[in-house]
Amino acid sequence: MRISTRCLLLLACTGLTACAKPCVTLSSSDLDAYGKVGASSMSTQVTISRLNIRDAASSFEGRAILNNETEETQQLKYRFQWSTMEGYTTGENVPWIPLVLSPYEKRTLKGAAPNHHGISYQLTVCKGDV
Repeated sequence: MRISTRCLLLLACTGLTACAKPCVTLSSSDLDAYGKVGASSMSTQVTISRLNIRDAASSFEGRAILNNETEETQQLKYRFQWSTMEGYTTGENVPWIPLVLSPYEKRTLKGAAPNHHGISYQLTVCKGDV
């Protein structure tokens, strides 16, 4: 099973004086090659590309590539949450992982299923630290 796509993750506030830390969640099970998220009016741009899943020994591993397309350092956090064939979440209390992307830096994110029941995942990326 392999899913490959390129998505645009746009994280910022749009004219609001106070806003929550924006997050984007992408699923390995429902994105196609043309999937996009976000809005063009937002200013901070990080792309997510090559979202895929592969069989890694006794469980699956999810991967995605994040690319900071700006001249600014991006403070992000992310986590992979895995689901069973029936759609139930497997693995509890999935921790957030902090991520700092330097200007124009590209980084591969990896997340292993917590057990052999995890067959699809959601990758959530948020602006801000843990």
